[in-house]
Amino acid sequence: MYHKFDPHRPTSPTLAEFARMGHPRTSCGFKGRPPANLEPARLSLLLTAAICAATGLYALLTYEILLQNQSMAKAAADSAVSMERGLRFSHASNLLYRTFNTKDASLQNRKDCTPFKDDDYSSALRDYSQNKEQMEYVFCEVQNVGHGAATNLTITAEYTVQDASNSTKRYTVNKEAVMQLLEPDKSVALFICLFKIPTAGDFARLVNASMKASDSYRDALAEPPLIVKVGAQDHHFESEAGCIVRLF
Repeated sequence: MYHKFDPHRPTSPTLAEFARMGHPRTSCGFKGRPPANLEPARLSLLLTAAICAATGLYALLTYEILLQNQSMAKAAADSAVSMERGLRFSHASNLLYRTFNTKDASLQNRKDCTPFKDDDYSSALRDYSQNKEQMEYVFCEVQNVGHGAATNLTITAEYTVQDASNSTKRYTVNKEAVMQLLEPDKSVALFICLFKIPTAGDFARLVNASMKASDSYRDALAEPPLIVKVGAQDHHFESEAGCIVRLF
């Protein structure tokens, strides 16, 4: 059924008219003018709350970025420390100290061991050529078991010696040797004393010793050398077959 159009009957306002009147139904938000019943103080409060929320979100994002930067910086620092340790270890020497006695003054039976040639050792070699069977020789040996060469090596040692065939009977020996380089898996032997007629009562006792050395990595960084002290209680000794002189 159709209604007849009445030109005098009022019609509903259009959306455009609603917008011109500021009617709240123009949108779901606040397009155009805000509703007439929203007070300025409340609007200011809502804007402040929105700004605070945005500021909080920005602070949270900034904090997350800061944590990530700290983690990355720590990882980089740990990696640098690990690389530095690996590089230092690959160049570091490791020195072992021992005392031994032998009937072979030339040390030909000791692999990769080189005697330190000083006046005392030269004199011992002359005696060795005259009587090879009876004499016993005491050496201190420093061996490099590290990955890198030892540089500027200084060895000092003090021993108490008792020798029944010597007119002094008991005496003290102080020795020192300086080497520019000691390669890995090599050793140097420093002559201590000679027993021409060894007896069971004869001995050589370490009082103290020290090893001062550097390596190529420490030299490049101008770091001071390392000093290792050896006491009578923590030093190693060995006697070759046929030797009767006691070592302490």
